[in-house]
Amino acid sequence: MAAPVRHLVLIVLAILGFSACSSGNYQDVLRTLLEKERLVEDTRVNLLLAAEAEKNAVLSSTEEAARTYADQCRSAMGEAKRGLARLTMLAANTHDRKEAEVLARLTADFGKLETVDATILGMAGRNTNLRAAMLSRTKAAQATGRVREALASIIDGSNCQAAVEALRVVTASLAILSLHAQHIDEASNAAMDTLEASINQENGQAEAGLRQLAGIVPPALAKAVDDARLAYADLWKITQEVLKLSRENSNINALALTMTTNCIQKPAESYLGNIFTTGLVGWPGATHVKNGEFGPVIEKALAMPGFPADTDKGTVMAGFGHNAVMGVAGKVIEAVKAGKIKHFFLVAGCDGAKPGRNYYTEFVEKAPADTIVLTLACGKFRFFDKKLGDIDGIPRLLDMNCSNGFHQSSRRHKGYRPLRPEASSRRRLTEKPRPDSTNPLTLRARFAKGVVF
Repeated sequence: MAAPVRHLVLIVLAILGFSACSSGNYQDVLRTLLEKERLVEDTRVNLLLAAEAEKNAVLSSTEEAARTYADQCRSAMGEAKRGLARLTMLAANTHDRKEAEVLARLTADFGKLETVDATILGMAGRNTNLRAAMLSRTKAAQATGRVREALASIIDGSNCQAAVEALRVVTASLAILSLHAQHIDEASNAAMDTLEASINQENGQAEAGLRQLAGIVPPALAKAVDDARLAYADLWKITQEVLKLSRENSNINALALTMTTNCIQKPAESYLGNIFTTGLVGWPGATHVKNGEFGPVIEKALAMPGFPADTDKGTVMAGFGHNAVMGVAGKVIEAVKAGKIKHFFLVAGCDGAKPGRNYYTEFVEKAPADTIVLTLACGKFRFFDKKLGDIDGIPRLLDMNCSNGFHQSSRRHKGYRPLRPEASSRRRLTEKPRPDSTNPLTLRARFAKGVVF
């Protein structure tokens, strides 16, 4: 829920950025307008910083790291709240009815966002699912191994009845260990109840087997049974701790609450019931959320298994927004004047996942070493992890975020030429592009001479 509400807040802030004062002294009006624009931009930035810190807090592997990120999130949200309060005061002073209405909606959405953030940050750092999984993989697995090791001599012995009971204990121990993972991944309380019933049943089998063994093994093997009993007692104690941590489901609940989506394509029929839309986005058969009522989304998310652990697949450099690029504009212009940068290409928009649609990936890979590639939107995921190097410290691949960032890229050049891939992907990069207004989603900006900011 946090991400959809945060997106709504950013949209409203964008509307405020285009509002202007309509009365009063010209210089005062100008100062007020400039302050409003600054506040809107700062508030947007702080909301994005809060979202990033919140995500990191939820995914942190230690409580200390989670607290650090949670503090960063709260700090950014505090700055955003102060910016919103200042905007509200400016709107009241200028008696702008439209701004007042927008700010009223924004204040209400911000309040919802704070409530959800408090819930998510309360879960962050507890990492109960991750801790349960770690206990299961280490201490519980070690205890199970000790049970099997203690009973190995009885299983391999000549007493068939004792061997059967020993196998009964080992099998039950392994079954309990295997059920840990299912319990940790489960989000439904009812399903966890069922799993715990199975665990208790296996516990009954193990205890019954240990009792039988105590009465049928010879004195020489009594110590083996005692060792197995102690090891199994450790396993059962650890199992109770695993189940307790798993029941809290802090990782699954926190991750579910922060999940969202951006562009939508035709979902598989088997997954359509898990897709929700809002605002201008919709899909036949998908549940559409209106008026910020995200209750059904949260209920569905809590019922999903979620992700018990994060997978590190490396990092990519991003964040090349307008302000970041303008900060090194002088360096870029000097590189252009020196002939070190010959062209700028903008590869943007959406792209399909069908195998073989690799024109833009090849284009980026084959772009000459004296060119810069700017990219944004979904299509970039075909190539945004490519290592293109840099030109005098300026990365050759500049990731400018999502499709909504196109207006940022358009502020860097006079215009762009919408292009479409030729029939052959072997077309030389030096060929003059052919304009095609039928494909506005994938664009390549081409600077014939110099660079314009």
